[in-house]
Amino acid sequence: MHILSVNVGSTSFKYRLYRMDAAETELASGHFEGVARTTGSSRQQASAHTRTKDTPESGYQQAITDMLGFLNETGVMTGLPDAVAFKTVAALGVTGVVRLNEDVLSRMERLNALLPAHNPPYVAAIRQFIQLMPNTPLIASFETGFFSDMPEQAYLYPLPYALSQQGIRRNGAHGASHEYVTGWVTGRMGRPVKLISCHLGGSSSLAAVKDGRGVDTTIGLSMQTGLMHNNRIG
Repeated sequence: MHILSVNVGSTSFKYRLYRMDAAETELASGHFEGVARTTGSSRQQASAHTRTKDTPESGYQQAITDMLGFLNETGVMTGLPDAVAFKTVAALGVTGVVRLNEDVLSRMERLNALLPAHNPPYVAAIRQFIQLMPNTPLIASFETGFFSDMPEQAYLYPLPYALSQQGIRRNGAHGASHEYVTGWVTGRMGRPVKLISCHLGGSSSLAAVKDGRGVDTTIGLSMQTGLMHNNRIG
């Protein structure tokens, strides 16, 4: 089984292809920059094969088509992947790992105003995947999933309670990063731990973790909250 893992940015497209054997072997990777811009570049690698370009892709459809061509030409995959996985950020009323369909995409679009740099490019790219491979399962792993067990006192705002039922609440972010750190520390300690996980970079957040799950976080309703970021006030 071949699983394609995809990370989409506003002008970027990154992927890794895995063979899901006992070792979960990485077969190929690629990075496209400047998608739908006047300048851009790409680099794809599979075993001893490397392909680079100094021109941008016209859009996500061209990037996906180039990727599929490279993977098939190098022989690491025949035809289409068995499934495609996306590290998505948030959708209204949806979290965790779900199969993508039009309902989930529309719920992502309802948060476009809160996540203008994340959701619109993801939805655009996912729709291209649907067109190019309509029978391939597309799976979303939402960053908010790590925080889906937060207690009410952590996710509620001091607002009328009814607003929380409309989605106005703390959602959390960077769940994949915080979950990885939690797993690594737990493995080293050999037992469940309480810890503060720090995701620091262009986008930053802290998470309080107990028994392997996020129980509080600095990110609130949108990515503009919490710690100072590279280009967000926090």
